[in-house]
Amino acid sequence: MLSHQPPLTPLPPVRILCDEMLLGLAGWLRIAGYDTRVPDPGTQDPQVVASAVREGRWLITRDRGLLTQSSTPEVVVLLESQGLNANCQELSRRLNLNWLHAPFSRCKRCNTRLIPWSETPQPQGQQAETVVSY
Repeated sequence: MLSHQPPLTPLPPVRILCDEMLLGLAGWLRIAGYDTRVPDPGTQDPQVVASAVREGRWLITRDRGLLTQSSTPEVVVLLESQGLNANCQELSRRLNLNWLHAPFSRCKRCNTRLIPWSETPQPQGQQAETVVSY
């Protein structure tokens, strides 16, 4: 059963660090335009928390141990729901997220901000043949 916690009010811009268990959620947050990082595989919990604090990110997790080990629980958002849809709904409620924030403005895989083709310098000569857009 989900607890009825009041929504958190993040300061813009919302920056997020999803733990390794929430890779799918991280991808959808990126698709929605949120700056969302995932720690390298095997990163220890104290380092994950320290990264969130240092980078000014909300740490999203389903790992209760990560919350209890944290010296700064105010940056940790513990999701109690199970499944991607339920996680998205809970996160929307807790952080007041807008899933149409800036759709398709970040790469789902690497979090890089995407630049519209019309805003990029047009390659000249032989380089033009090697440019790939997707």
